[in-house]
Amino acid sequence: MPINLRASRLRPTLEAWNPEHDTWPHGWRTAGFDHSQKTNPARVNRNVLRRAIARELTGASVEAGVSTQGYDMWSVMDEPTLDERPDFWRLELVSRCMTTNTDWQGEITKVFQTLQRIGETQLTTGCSMHVHVPPSREGNSYKPEQLHSIMKAVAYFDRAVTAAVPPDRKDNEWAASNFQKGSCAPRYAELYSNMSSLTWGPLFQEFDRIRLPALIPINVFKNKYVSWNFKHLGSECGTVEFRRPPGVKDARSALYWVAFTLGFLEGAMGHDWSNMKEEKTHGAFLDLRIIIRGGLKRLGPSCAGIIDNMDDIREEKSQPTPATRQEKEVIAAKKREKLDKESNFAVKVNSRPSTPASASASS
Repeated sequence: MPINLRASRLRPTLEAWNPEHDTWPHGWRTAGFDHSQKTNPARVNRNVLRRAIARELTGASVEAGVSTQGYDMWSVMDEPTLDERPDFWRLELVSRCMTTNTDWQGEITKVFQTLQRIGETQLTTGCSMHVHVPPSREGNSYKPEQLHSIMKAVAYFDRAVTAAVPPDRKDNEWAASNFQKGSCAPRYAELYSNMSSLTWGPLFQEFDRIRLPALIPINVFKNKYVSWNFKHLGSECGTVEFRRPPGVKDARSALYWVAFTLGFLEGAMGHDWSNMKEEKTHGAFLDLRIIIRGGLKRLGPSCAGIIDNMDDIREEKSQPTPATRQEKEVIAAKKREKLDKESNFAVKVNSRPSTPASASASS
């Protein structure tokens, strides 16, 4: 079943955005930008800037708003946990729900072209992009068998996926390995750690015992700050979220990580994992490429050739750059501040209980 890109939530955390003075659209010069993030006007200015960007996107035929309760348009949101730089303003950009049978690549490209036309985007420490995906264009829920396959792929390719992301995303407090200490229930972590002597069979068998999708975030992956977040399976949002991508400020990078996510999930659901249960090694990077390419091909013409246009799935061989002790303390404080708050889009979906499952963007 094709993955529904309408639920791919682009979260290229487009923070630190500075409108270039000579290109400000009409009316921006009188908006009161004093570039002081410590003053009360800063809150007003952030709102003015977000509304101005939303108007520019809408004028470019990409409908956008700043706090819509629907999910049929792009949202230019504020994200308080993001750090700001002098003369720049934090932003979170949340896409509308898109499907793989539409020109999703063209739409994403137009969004970034508009941002580049009217200002400058910079990425700061902690910037990330999240992609949320449900199992079909029709907004259906994941079946247990599909999720079993996805969890097996997450385990089997955990090291390969880590190798695919930049150094600052390999050992990241906001998107840790699903099998790192504290990321999953002890019995699953133990079976994962003992795979080299036990084979993948016992862990895969434990995954197959799970009959209700909502039990995965309760009994398996209880932490949402992991590479593959299953927490939304317990709500109407109903998506699997890939949190590992870095922040992006151009369409090419955004498209790459959307394609990576879609290909991985679709490839995982279409794979026969019984062939791997007797293995005692982690999935190779070459095999990860094969899975992703196969998944994109299954999704049809709008997805099949995207990776070929980007020089294939890239392996980042640089060593991880984990957060320092001081940075970890700051991150821990931000997590406490969020109190496991639902993402902007998840809130929108849950506010409309009659709507089909969809996606979100979260820190």
